[in-house]
Amino acid sequence: MTATLNILIPAFGSVGDVLPFVGIGAELTRWAHDVTLIANPHFE
Repeated sequence: MTATLNILIPAFGSVGDVLPFVGIGAELTRWAHDVTLIANPHFE
């Protein structure tokens, strides 16, 4: 039995600070977890 997690990732700063968290969030989503990434709307 696998648990699905709800994960909140706050990522603030420049693109170099945010981009690694986008990759982490994508991989967690691939593993069937629910991910919410909070970042500056500039990176939307």
